[in-house]
Amino acid sequence: MESTCGVWCSTRRKKLPFLAELSHFCASNSEPMIVGGDFNIIRYIKEKNSSDGVHRHTPLFNDLIRFYELRELIMAGGMFTWSNNLENPVLEKLNREKREKNTNLS
Repeated sequence: MESTCGVWCSTRRKKLPFLAELSHFCASNSEPMIVGGDFNIIRYIKEKNSSDGVHRHTPLFNDLIRFYELRELIMAGGMFTWSNNLENPVLEKLNREKREKNTNLS
């Protein structure tokens, strides 16, 4: 059996409470887990089509992913999951699925 957690972090919501809640979920879960949804934090500059840089909490987000040994599920289709729909759009990968290293998906 595995635990599943769906997430959504508002662009207006403070990221630290969100990351603390995500860390608490991972720490308190003894079952294999899958965490997915709209994190609203990009992990790498290549996940955005502009040179604005990454979010200031990106290093903490990446540390959390490494600490809990979460692995990104490979996304099919396009590289980005969000657009601001302007004439010259900003494109970002904000939605992602993570699984614990030892989760069997078969």
